[in-house]
Amino acid sequence: MRQLSVRLLIVLAVATAYAQDAPPYFGGPFVVGTTPLKDLPEVSGLAASSLNPGLIWMHNDSGDEPRVYAVILPGRIAARVRLQGATHIDWEDIARGPGPEPGASYLYVADIGDNSAKRSSVTVYRIHEPRIDTSQRDVQMMIPSDSVERFTLRYPDGARDAEALLVDPRTGDIVIVTKREQRCRVYSVSGPHQNGSDRPLTYHGEIPLQLVTGGDVSPDGSMILLKTYMQIRLWKRADQSSLASAITGAGLPLPYMPERQGEAIGFTAAGDCYYATSECENGGPAAAIMLYPSAPSRAAAEAARDVRLPSIQVRRMLPTGTTYRVRYSVPEVERVTLTVHNAAMFKIMTLAEDTAESGPQERTFDAAKLPPGIYAVVLETTSARVATTVEIR
Repeated sequence: MRQLSVRLLIVLAVATAYAQDAPPYFGGPFVVGTTPLKDLPEVSGLAASSLNPGLIWMHNDSGDEPRVYAVILPGRIAARVRLQGATHIDWEDIARGPGPEPGASYLYVADIGDNSAKRSSVTVYRIHEPRIDTSQRDVQMMIPSDSVERFTLRYPDGARDAEALLVDPRTGDIVIVTKREQRCRVYSVSGPHQNGSDRPLTYHGEIPLQLVTGGDVSPDGSMILLKTYMQIRLWKRADQSSLASAITGAGLPLPYMPERQGEAIGFTAAGDCYYATSECENGGPAAAIMLYPSAPSRAAAEAARDVRLPSIQVRRMLPTGTTYRVRYSVPEVERVTLTVHNAAMFKIMTLAEDTAESGPQERTFDAAKLPPGIYAVVLETTSARVATTVEIR
C-alpha cells in the first residue's frame, strides 16, 4: 500500500511538471521481473496492456510461431495468443493503438525485420486486444483468421531492416524507424487502415541515431520513445504535429542501463513509466525486465535507483586524456566480470574476470585505439548485471 501511495504522489507531481512544460524526468532502472526464459528467449517487442491491469504483451524475434504472450510480472505467462493465418518471418515490435471500433484497444504486431534488406514489402498485423484472466496460467488462445487484419507496407526507396514500430493513439498512423543506416530513417503510412491493403510508406527524413531497436508512444500521444543498444531517446510532440514529423533531431536522453541485446521498450498503461527488456544470449540467463519511473525533478530522478543492484561509474581521468577510470561497488563477495562493449553490444575488452570482490573497486582502461562513439561498461556478478555508458571522443 505504501508503494502505491508513493507512486501516486510521483504521478501527481509529474502531471504538475508537465503542465508547466517542464522536461520529463525518469529514474531507475528497477528490476521488476524477468522474461520467461524457456518460452521467450528472444523478446524483441513489448506493450503494456490497456485492458488487463499489470499485463505486458511480448513476442519473440524470428523463429517462433505467430503468437503473442500475455506476461504477468514478475514473469509468469498467463496466456499464449496465436494469430491464425499470420506468418512469423521476423517479428520485431508490438504496439497498442486505435482501430475501426471507437474506444476499443488494438494490438499491432510488426513483421518488419529484414537483416539482409531483401524483402520487397513488410507486414503489420492488427487484432482486438484480448481480455485475459490474469489469475490463470499458460492458457492457449486463438484469434481466428477473419479477426486478424493484415496491412502490407512498401518502402519507396528499396528494402530496409527495421525493428521499431510506432502507432499514433490519436490517428492510427503507423510509423516505422529503420535500424542499419548510419542515420536511421523515418517512414509512415496514415490511418485508418483497411484489412488486406497494400500501401506505400512515405519517407520523412533521417535522425542522428544508429541501431534503433524499438519504440513506443505514450497513451496520450504526447511523448515518443526510441531505443538503441546504448541509449533511449524521447521526443515531446506538439498537439497538432503528426507522429512522424515530431521525430526530428536526436531527441532528449533518458535513463537507460544497456542490456545484453536490448530490443524491447514500452510505456506503462498510464504512461508514467517505461519498461525495457532484452533478448537473451544463447545459454545465458533470463533477461531482467526493467522499470524506469517518472519523477518530479532531476534530483528526484537521479536518486531513484534500485539499491539492490551494484553501482558503477565511468569517468575520463584527465580532460584531454585517453585513460578512463571505472569505479564500482559490489555489496557482497562475488565473482566479478567487468567488460567494455561497442555500440552493437559486442564485447571488445575485458577489465576484470573471475575475481572475488566486495565493496568499492576501481579499474582503468586506455581508449586511445578506440574510435569515437558511445560504449558500454558492463559489470556482471553471480547475482546481478549492471552497465553504464561512456562517450569516447
